[in-house]
Amino acid sequence: MEKLHPIMFAGTGSDVGKSITAAAFCRIFKQDGYQPAPFKVQNMALNSFATPEGLEIGRAQAVQAEAAGVPCHTDMNPLLLKPQSDHTSQVVLDGRPIGNRNAYEYFCKEGRDELRREVCAAYDRLAARYNPVVLEGAGSISEINPVVGVVPYYRDTYIEEEDSVALATKSVRVEKGKVNIAVILLPGSKSTLDDLYELRRNGVAAAIIRAHREGATVMGICGGYQMMGQEVLDPEHVEGDIERLPGLGLLPISTRMSGEKVTRQVKFGLCNPHSPSSTLHSPLMQGYEIHMGVTTPVEGAPDSPLNLLENGSTDGYYVDSTCMGTYIHGILDNPEFIDFLLVPFADKLSENAGAFDYHTFKEEQYDRLAEHVRRHVNLPLIYQILTKNHD
Repeated sequence: MEKLHPIMFAGTGSDVGKSITAAAFCRIFKQDGYQPAPFKVQNMALNSFATPEGLEIGRAQAVQAEAAGVPCHTDMNPLLLKPQSDHTSQVVLDGRPIGNRNAYEYFCKEGRDELRREVCAAYDRLAARYNPVVLEGAGSISEINPVVGVVPYYRDTYIEEEDSVALATKSVRVEKGKVNIAVILLPGSKSTLDDLYELRRNGVAAAIIRAHREGATVMGICGGYQMMGQEVLDPEHVEGDIERLPGLGLLPISTRMSGEKVTRQVKFGLCNPHSPSSTLHSPLMQGYEIHMGVTTPVEGAPDSPLNLLENGSTDGYYVDSTCMGTYIHGILDNPEFIDFLLVPFADKLSENAGAFDYHTFKEEQYDRLAEHVRRHVNLPLIYQILTKNHD
């Protein structure tokens, strides 16, 4: 294929469509026979993803790589900032955390040259392997001319968000004086102890415990899994000033924070909860881990892992079908696990509810997004720009 210039999508703020437009063009170039790859020099987001090499990048670039049909790699997002407070972020360089920096430290000249060299090298490696590179800018610069298209807002295409700034809500009828919650999912957190403190302070922790007693299923993922235990310890101040907090007490586990981060993609199956030993009784599923901290059963608690990994190690804790936790992100993308999670509600599910293939669904959504953008931009002009005066 003809070598194309790189293309960059910039904007004037966050959540203005840069990520989704870059994803659309990754799919368009793939459909047209090219081998594109996404690139963003620096991303600030808590929602990250594990590469096949067990390293960490922003989730937006992972989604764009999926749209491009290529494996995600740290060269696509060499610099990731994960906020820990209003003034401090964990700095992840080439997929590995290199420490926490406040804004002043980060923007000082000292150390910036090294970061610049690393991100430029990442881009050069990417540009040598892919054609074209689809760059996403920051929420700053914007070039208003020339206009090559006006893409209308869409409502019927579903692409994973970079962060939880967008919340789709649905009104449902509730019984008088009662919220009808069947499943409570406690998600991950970059600041587990601070968030656990807030849940206890504002009464949400007590409400979760009460809902579970009344029959709701509670499942924790990553930081949420840690919160469901008996206690969370941070004697080395990995996260902050809080050294210990009691958890929700729903799982007989204890978590101790550590400076070493676990980042890896995993294949796993469900452990048989009725067997004294861990045995796979379901097809292998896929997910990824990104966490700091080590979780173990408390003294006297039986070993009861939720998952058995392909390498023979175990993950999570299983009390019963209404109380469990795991470190595996993406676990809910697996239809086999959804079926397992909804077993207690089998009598309430529609008889017509069939298996949902999330991977196929995502591929369909990328194609719909690409088609939507194709209809509203001058694609021949864009290709003309990308091939003009190319040596």
